[in-house]
Amino acid sequence: MYGYGYKINSGLVVGAGGGGGGFTNTYSLDFDGVDDKVEIGTQSLGITGAISVSAWVKIPTTNTGGASPFIQVIFGEETRYNPNRNWALFWRGGTNLNGFSAFIYDSSGVYTPVNAATPTPNDNQWHHLMFTYTGDTTTNGLKLFVDGVQIAQATSANGGLRASSTVIPTIGGVSNSTQRMFEGSIDEASIFDSAVSIGDVWDGSGTPTDLSLLATPPIHWYRFEEGSGITAIDSGSGANNGTLINGVAYSTNVP
Repeated sequence: MYGYGYKINSGLVVGAGGGGGGFTNTYSLDFDGVDDKVEIGTQSLGITGAISVSAWVKIPTTNTGGASPFIQVIFGEETRYNPNRNWALFWRGGTNLNGFSAFIYDSSGVYTPVNAATPTPNDNQWHHLMFTYTGDTTTNGLKLFVDGVQIAQATSANGGLRASSTVIPTIGGVSNSTQRMFEGSIDEASIFDSAVSIGDVWDGSGTPTDLSLLATPPIHWYRFEEGSGITAIDSGSGANNGTLINGVAYSTNVP
């Protein structure tokens, strides 16, 4: 059986993730939905092939998303009114959909989304999200997972990601606007430059796993374990720290 929600087992086979003896999760970040965000470096990460993006999120029931339709970006190289956006993981709401979503722009600038209406995002529960893209035109090469379950898939028209040097990767919003800002909590945000297996990052326990134990760990991994200050340390191999902007708050409420 598959389950959605806090600490509900999905029934998936446990992958290579697993928790290490010294692995602890103490802090997450709270975003106000107005102007809070974390900016990663000063330009695109430059990933042009396969990609996987993973994060834990909790959206309060009081977050209605504002005017319909709306988008709240969780993690992405996404901008407002800019054609160079590359990829994003987000909450999309409106009359036709209220669910988690993701998109890519491929090497030819073609937009490919994956949308899922289950579970309802603003249920005040922690959820694990991940989208994977194979970097080619493989059938259903773009997939979206919630709490270990694949719930949407799509096929890219052209291979590879469009990499822009002008789009700043951002957690909790976009870099060039106060629109599309995220309201809620985010933890353990990571990026891989490959289409990883869901079993590598989700073990069915409903809690984060130690991604450093993977055979191919993430190139960027923001754990938010600092607890104070404005620097989000990159625990991946990419060494590309983030900056907390406009008073993003640390919280001890974690998945």
